[in-house]
Amino acid sequence: KNIYQNGKHSSKTTGLRTIAGFSTEAGGKLAGEDLYELYRAYWARDDYADAMVLAAIDETGAYVGASDIAREEIATKTAAYQVTWMYVVHEMEDAIGDCIKGDIADNDDAVHAWDEAWAFYAGTLEGESLGGDTAGVLAYRLAEKRCANFATCIGDSGGD
Repeated sequence: KNIYQNGKHSSKTTGLRTIAGFSTEAGGKLAGEDLYELYRAYWARDDYADAMVLAAIDETGAYVGASDIAREEIATKTAAYQVTWMYVVHEMEDAIGDCIKGDIADNDDAVHAWDEAWAFYAGTLEGESLGGDTAGVLAYRLAEKRCANFATCIGDSGGD
């Protein structure tokens, strides 16, 4: 819970980036983005994913009486596949918006946003090897793990 709410290794100009912040700040940063608005409307709150993570960690709400294993799975997978993934989509939306502005001489903002999207999609545990590393825990690793189920694997991943 401490690392989720306070961060650890992801620095930004104003301190540490936090996974919780991706959700708790979404109402302002992601407002108007189609996918976020769909999720916000469904859950009827700006910080829907943060609320789910904290309820699982704290054994409150829908998770009262749930096993420790179930709550850990819900918290970690919600943080990776809802909180962080939605922020990946936000960074892509930001990059596209920067490109649409039409200033082809200044692509730093769009490139930076796209790089951040990839960083939050893959995470630091994937390493530099082709195909990543099975230690990864974010959306890229989920896509690699499930590619055979959807016939989307490439290379030596088993779903050519």
